[in-house]
Amino acid sequence: MHFLFRLTSLIGLCLLTSYTQAQTSAPDTKRTVTMSAQIQMSLSAYVPGTDLRLNQQDSLARLAYAKNKIRSATKVRVVDKSGEIDTVDYAEFDHQGNRTLLYNPDFKARTVRRFDKLSRLLESIQQPTPSYPYLMREVLDPDKGLYTSFRQPEGSPDVPLLTVTQQRHGDTLSSLAILHQPVPQQGYTLTQVTCRRYSVGRDTIRQDHFGYDEFHKPQAYQSTYTIRRNGNAIESGVVSFQKPLQALLDTSARARRWRSQGMSDAAILLSLGSKIRDIYLATSHSLFDKNGWLLHSEMSVPAELSRKSGTQETEKGSMTLSASQSSQVSYRYDARGNVIREERTAVFPSLSSENKQTVDTWVTVKDNVYSSKGLLLNETSSFQINSKHIRTTRYEHHYTRF
Repeated sequence: MHFLFRLTSLIGLCLLTSYTQAQTSAPDTKRTVTMSAQIQMSLSAYVPGTDLRLNQQDSLARLAYAKNKIRSATKVRVVDKSGEIDTVDYAEFDHQGNRTLLYNPDFKARTVRRFDKLSRLLESIQQPTPSYPYLMREVLDPDKGLYTSFRQPEGSPDVPLLTVTQQRHGDTLSSLAILHQPVPQQGYTLTQVTCRRYSVGRDTIRQDHFGYDEFHKPQAYQSTYTIRRNGNAIESGVVSFQKPLQALLDTSARARRWRSQGMSDAAILLSLGSKIRDIYLATSHSLFDKNGWLLHSEMSVPAELSRKSGTQETEKGSMTLSASQSSQVSYRYDARGNVIREERTAVFPSLSSENKQTVDTWVTVKDNVYSSKGLLLNETSSFQINSKHIRTTRYEHHYTRF
């Protein structure tokens, strides 16, 4: 998923990735310093890859489109009682099965994409919509490790949003993101984000992100890890420094002096390097079969990172944001490796009619039917809350060929 869609989709994620950010304070006289842990949009959202890879299911679909010489695909919603149909998605493909045009009628969103001979994405252009009158453009150069995104107001030249450069040294990949449109974060304005991806063990990959303000001072950080076996990510999570940092601020005169001088948690971490202990907190576990197909995945927010629902004030009123406590997804496949059943469960905090804390359990089940040539023909999706059926929706897929 490329950057512009990553930004919008991150807002709706049930499980949020957190990073820690410090608030500067006045000189401490009681030898007590408090650090804060705020949940913000993940810093990794600002450092997209320059060589985007398809997941297993998208790869299978691309091969099926190419093999069957598919030129376009239309997904329609079927209304059972009347038999009426409603187009919900439309896509066009090149001869390699790549999606070169995507259109969503509900949002009148049209996206054009360009690929090279190796099916690598080179450019994506999202046309203006009635609700967002800007042309959004992304340009990728996988060979040079360069990514650039632009926003173009109607009738005006491109306005750069983000430039990402990447360099590899051995097994370490370093990325630098320049935010041409600075991002406000809890009183700070970030203009750069760095990312260092490296191995910390035979199976473990770690990613450290740091956000810098306009004075090039580190003000935010986020560290994550992934454990891979046989090429599959079996565990991932957050690398936390919250408790070790607090312990350091409680016991170290030097750390308290740094804090009194206005240094953030991110700056203290960079100054200490590997001298401070880190804690690995798992947020997801996945199970794969012998073919490398994902069977089951569970996601949860550790107690150290969890938070209650919050209310955000806006010009038009208030908005309540809730993060799920846990979620899981299970898959079943046919002999080709196509998903024939997907079941998702998410648990959200809620309040009962007596204002007691409780939970709501949301379950979505999707069944897929494929043709003998591997093309998706039908989808049936059912949704329930707390075992109460809410709705069932049927979809059909129609194709044209070259």
